Amino acid sequence: MNTLSTDLTWQLVSDHRERLRRAATRRRRTRWTRPAGPASADPTPPAAA
Repeated sequence: MNTLSTDLTWQLVSDHRERLRRAATRRRRTRWTRPAGPASADPTPPAAA
């Protein structure tokens, strides 16, 4: 019973960390592609996705 609860909490923690990592990478990507350059010429930037 204790192992089940710890497994559930660990799954929630890992999911939360994954969401934070994705948000951080998305924020970093939009910040890097914001200035004018070869990345801004991309017809489908990751910011629109």
